[in-house]
Parts: sequence; C-alpha cells; structure tokens
Amino acid sequence: MPASSFTQKRSVLTIDQGVDSPYLMSMRLLSEPAHWIAGAPPAREFECTAQTRYRQPDQACHASMRDDGSLLIDFDAPQRAVTPGQSVVLYLGDECLGGAVIAATDAPLERSGFDRHLIH
Repeated sequence: MPASSFTQKRSVLTIDQGVDSPYLMSMRLLSEPAHWIAGAPPAREFECTAQTRYRQPDQACHASMRDDGSLLIDFDAPQRAVTPGQSVVLYLGDECLGGAVIAATDAPLERSGFDRHLIH
C-alpha cells in the first residue's frame, strides 16, 4: 500500500469591527491588464478618478501603466474595502476611460500579495 501524505495549512481569520477599520483601508492597488474604451490609455501616467465600488463617488487618483498593461493606482485618500477580484473603473470627468480587475491592494492584510505583484 502506498504511504499517504497529508499537508496541513495554517489559516488565520482576522475579525474587526467598524467601517473605518485600518484592515479595510488601502491607498494603492495593482490591477490585471487594463481595457480602454479608446483602445489605449490617455498617457503612460495620468491623473483621473476611479471607482472600486458600485455607486461610489469618484475618488481622485494617479494611474501609472506598467509594462505588462496592468495599472498601479495611487489614491489621494484612503479607500475602504478595495477587493482583489473586483473591478476598478477610471474616469476623466464624465468620460469613462476604461477599467481593470483588481489584482492586489496595500491594505494591511493584503500587503504581502501587493508586494509580490509589484515585483513582477
């Protein structure tokens, strides 16, 4: 009989209360490759606004294109509950520029994933 092997992973569950929990706040995000309404971004780096949640007010940010087509977005103010797998949509005034899927954030519990994505 073959020997059986078994791997145990350690899981950590962090619980916090309050809408302003520091665990939920991020100032930066990295995206998957972006999709542009006009076919291309307005520039390699540009100021715009972004939404990471439905019906969220536009949030001022600075967007930087990376060589692989992904975006590094730096917000002017902390953002609550920016979530990998959700979308970020970019605007210039009333014009929708495009968007991308969020790959990682710099929120405290996501920071190692953010650093790993930033290196690639």
